[in-house]
Amino acid sequence: MTGLLTALLLGAALTLPAAGLAWLAGLVLQARTGQSSPALWRSARLVAILPLLLAPVLFAIPQTLPPMPALEFIDETALDLPAATPARDVLTAAPAALTLPSLEILLAAVYAIGLIASLLFALRRHHHRRRLLAHSRIADASERVLLDREAGKLDLPAPELRLCASAASPFLTGWRGVIVAPEQLLRTPELARHALVHELCHLRRGDERDRLLGSALTILLWFNWPLRQVERELDAAREIACDSDSIQALGRTQCKVYAATLIETMRSSAQPVSAFGPHNRRQREMRIKSILSGGRTVRHSLLTVGAVLLLAIPVACAQTAVTPRRVVSAPVEQIAPEPEMRVIADVITVQDPVPGTSGPGKTIAEGRVRVDVSSDQVDFIDQVLEGRVTSGFGARPSRPLGANRFHGGTDIAAPVGTEIHAPAAGVITHAGMGFEGSDRWGNTVMIDHGNGWSTLYAHMDSLAVEPGEVLAAGSVLGTVGQTGVATGPHLHVEVRHEGERLDPAGYLPGLD
Repeated sequence: MTGLLTALLLGAALTLPAAGLAWLAGLVLQARTGQSSPALWRSARLVAILPLLLAPVLFAIPQTLPPMPALEFIDETALDLPAATPARDVLTAAPAALTLPSLEILLAAVYAIGLIASLLFALRRHHHRRRLLAHSRIADASERVLLDREAGKLDLPAPELRLCASAASPFLTGWRGVIVAPEQLLRTPELARHALVHELCHLRRGDERDRLLGSALTILLWFNWPLRQVERELDAAREIACDSDSIQALGRTQCKVYAATLIETMRSSAQPVSAFGPHNRRQREMRIKSILSGGRTVRHSLLTVGAVLLLAIPVACAQTAVTPRRVVSAPVEQIAPEPEMRVIADVITVQDPVPGTSGPGKTIAEGRVRVDVSSDQVDFIDQVLEGRVTSGFGARPSRPLGANRFHGGTDIAAPVGTEIHAPAAGVITHAGMGFEGSDRWGNTVMIDHGNGWSTLYAHMDSLAVEPGEVLAAGSVLGTVGQTGVATGPHLHVEVRHEGERLDPAGYLPGLD
């Protein structure tokens, strides 16, 4: 939500330079022709509000971060990993003495205050208009004769006509269009005809709806002074275009009389809504000049309007560069480690134990040792060790100091020197002190049994095998000890498949 708020605030801020450029470009193009047109200033309005329209669109376009490098699978349940750092060794960050709101929140608050004030002024104007309507009355059939006749000539359904004694000049108001006129206006038929035709042309052109749209934009962007100037120019352009349509409806011979009517209404006070009434001096002169010339207005070509719309390109490019976008992270690829050796050698080296000794030696195996690679299952046929299970696989409520709460294998207690046997044929992939970079394992042996199956033995006292050696089921791996981090003589044994720890009791004989 914060990113969207930032994008909207940046878009609103960029409407200032966009509206300024559009206003200046419109003035230059208008000066070259000496006339104004609604199409020119509507295009300027579009350029002015374009950054606000683009803000949510640009933010919605996802920005994908570059994919992270593939990470090797890390098992977080490793045996006897160090416990978490005690709380007393962790520095506690001191709380901030004062928390200030972010810049986005401050700007949003300032904008909200200005918007509320702008809405209050708009409500005041609306109340004034509603009061005029409340003090008006609906014209009767005899008073509507002139309006109905002129509306029929324009092929337009006659709108509602209300007469008000306090109205200074006739005006069109409301989304559906209601004409409010002074009661004394109907006493002068010629003046009433010109004024009513003018408002009917406004209704046919949809100028009042366009004015309401512009009013809503200036309320929403209350801080944008250039946009207000664009709306003033557009209002004047609508009046000039409406004058042209009115003269065509009245006839070219009525130009001077129509101009006199306009001058007469310009002397009245301004209305709270668009009306056949006053504007600034420059706009008055433009209207009078257009009327006296026969109501001919300049129809700006698509090239002229396109010149204003071209301003949207640098504005949009600048906004694209600074607008924050919704970030979508690429998924992190985890690669499980491939077994170091999946194919078991066919022939093993046979060596007799040293005569006259009782120490562990290498098991004598005749013939060839094979693993059935067509099956995913390995037959564990020999018992690893005669002993007592002291800790099973899984979560354990009590554990040795510094050990993980989750136990990834099975602990078998036995006297030091007790022989450890391979439960199935395989090849030695690790034999030495420590495992996975930690000496807490003590003397450790790992056997690859093929097809992704492996077994691990830790805390051994002595080792009787070497890495790369091929063994048959029942071969002696070494003896029970208390090396590494251990609370007593025992063997930690694990069963793994494709790197995942499994409960040894479900696979190794003598543990169920």
